[in-house]
Amino acid sequence: MNRINKKIRISGIVQSVGFRPKVYSYAIKNNIVGYVKNMGSSVYIEAEGNDSNIQSFLNDIIINSPKNAQITNIETEDGEICGFSSFTIEESVRERGDIFISPDIAMCDNCKKEFLDKENKRFEYAFINCTDCGPRFSIINNIPYDRKNTTMKEFQMCKNCEKEYFDPTFRRYHAEPTCCPVCGPSLFFKDKENVYTENPIKLCCDYLECGKIVAVKGIGGYHIACNPYDDRVVLTLRERKHRYKKPLALMVADIDVAKKVAFVSQEEETLLLSKEAPIVLLDKKDDTFSNQIAPNTKKIGIMLPYAPIHYLLFKYLNPIPKKSSYASTFWEPLGIDALVMTSGNLSEEPIAYEDEDAELRLNNICDGFLYHNRNIENRIDDSVVCCESNKIYPIRKARGYIPFVFNYNNELKESILATGSLLKNTFTLTKGDMFYISSHIGDLEEGVAFDYYLRQIDLYKKIFKINPKFVVCDSHPDYINSKWAKSLGLPVLECQHHKAHAISSMAQNRLKNSICVTYDGTGYGDDGNIWGGEFFVGPINDLKRVAHLKPFRISGVNTFISEKISPLKCLVSFLDEGDFIWEKYKDKYNLLKALSNKNINTFTTTSMGRFFDAVSALILMYLNNSDIDIINPSYEGEAPIFLEQIADRNVSDLYDFNILNNEIDEGIIINQIIEDINRNVKASLISAKFHNTVSEFTACMCHKLSKDTGIKNVSLSGGVFQNLYLVNKLCEDLSQYELKPYLCRIFPTNDAGISFGQAVYGMDMIDN
Repeated sequence: MNRINKKIRISGIVQSVGFRPKVYSYAIKNNIVGYVKNMGSSVYIEAEGNDSNIQSFLNDIIINSPKNAQITNIETEDGEICGFSSFTIEESVRERGDIFISPDIAMCDNCKKEFLDKENKRFEYAFINCTDCGPRFSIINNIPYDRKNTTMKEFQMCKNCEKEYFDPTFRRYHAEPTCCPVCGPSLFFKDKENVYTENPIKLCCDYLECGKIVAVKGIGGYHIACNPYDDRVVLTLRERKHRYKKPLALMVADIDVAKKVAFVSQEEETLLLSKEAPIVLLDKKDDTFSNQIAPNTKKIGIMLPYAPIHYLLFKYLNPIPKKSSYASTFWEPLGIDALVMTSGNLSEEPIAYEDEDAELRLNNICDGFLYHNRNIENRIDDSVVCCESNKIYPIRKARGYIPFVFNYNNELKESILATGSLLKNTFTLTKGDMFYISSHIGDLEEGVAFDYYLRQIDLYKKIFKINPKFVVCDSHPDYINSKWAKSLGLPVLECQHHKAHAISSMAQNRLKNSICVTYDGTGYGDDGNIWGGEFFVGPINDLKRVAHLKPFRISGVNTFISEKISPLKCLVSFLDEGDFIWEKYKDKYNLLKALSNKNINTFTTTSMGRFFDAVSALILMYLNNSDIDIINPSYEGEAPIFLEQIADRNVSDLYDFNILNNEIDEGIIINQIIEDINRNVKASLISAKFHNTVSEFTACMCHKLSKDTGIKNVSLSGGVFQNLYLVNKLCEDLSQYELKPYLCRIFPTNDAGISFGQAVYGMDMIDN
């Protein structure tokens, strides 16, 4: 059979994932000669063999590529026969082109086996990794992704590690973080006075078992850990961290513990066990843990161990009560199969990732520090996801998923920087048809966060070789990142906040035309008012705002930037002195009287998020619930989250509503809720009727717009659509009208998806 030559270029996440050794093994298996090498950000292969062997070789690569690889494109062409005698792995060649970097991923099964093997040199080693797992983006500071361009450059490999690193048949071949206890990083434990190098894990576990709070340095930053079963320690953590009610994430020892404390579907189990290892929002089974972990919600955020240091903690958290030098007179240490594992920060600040900064900022929170001497170059939070209709629904995309590269249909010669929103910020850079989306940055109102935001933009520009020629920003005149964008001396495009939401949903679902529903808290509108309950129609480059909620006033507020607005202030404009609600609660809520002059410190809005706040305030007043402060909420969305949790899922009733001139009158609905309260209707029934009503009037409006335009696609975006009761009900109602709903499943529906929408908007505007 005649020998042929094929030149093959494979693009995507194909470096730092063991791709070349896998190609090498498939070449040997299929009697292929030639070579493989990294070329730019791609893998280039020149292969010779007979036709059937070449085809089998390609099939192996495509079907059985390394589990962490993501192939985006394969190009093949016929070449001249070169007469190779063997197959080799050659030196990398630098080249311009699209660049892909693997995210940080959870410890793989092979490393777990070594980690637990007492005869293995990496037994219980906190930094074990291979080409299939371990740190990636968190340690890189430049390309190509070589050890010298990572924070591992400080650690010279020993001869045994070097042998593995240079052996193409071994799974640590060119795994840049390769190390062992002889040559790699080390763990340390520090209390208020001393640093301990011996048995740091055991010391840390002693602290945790005895009701103390510990900072744990992981892959992308510091966590704060404590015993989740003990009210006293959880309340202490909340007090010190100034995080008084917002739910705390948990890390549990294994999937069995997760199933013990929460309902876990097959899809949710898959997410928990995935290489991305995100925090998954699950339905609680009972109050196994302290009721201070996630008060006023039926959900609980759970993740499994993903780094070796986490497995060590759970291995040495003693399952049998024991005496300890750190035990107090009223506290006996207990076995712990779960830990609070919340971000290492004060409330609203970015997560700490540098050792000195962590000690400075967390010293008043934590009793001890478990840390190591492998520096973190790029801070990265844990990802947060949930399941909707048995599919992933991202809330925050970070570790495990980021960096993420989205291949969009259009290709633009000039690159764009999209600066994102103020809150839940991400940014996006484009190159050709590739969109490079950043990790979760956080709220840029915090100076620390904005400084990190600027450093991350510089890093992305450097490692992905992008020099933007245009900037797209939010049209809000007071956003710090929008002001910064206009100082760069580049052409600036402003994209209205809710158009960016709508475009994000359309583009990630690759829709050319759509009805777009954008429900969120606040966004600066084209008319100078605050929007948030909007309907758009059209193609991406010509979206028209065609419907919205009826404008109403937010009283006693002179700013419209923050999302953490008092729910009570959202309600006041719907009430008049003498109303049943006013009279019943005016003594307890004297702020109602103070805000009765509705023209002082007010702004007008069409916000669905603020409408939910107003209804939440009503229900909480009705229930006389003092756990949630409707004047000064503990965190954004606290009251509406409670409203969703209490809704009776078996209720199908709804309130009357009115749509006039494509404007939805929410005041009519408020009046009916007040009537129900006056009749002592159950709060769970009122909440369900309210949610059902929002769903129905949204579907009715979409149906009307569909009849006007012929468009059947409906894109849903904005932070309100993190409410899964509303999402599921609306998807059902839209289907009744033969409309097809589309959700944000690649980028979050909240403001973290804004930068992607801005970038697509910029690409289409510049292209046209």
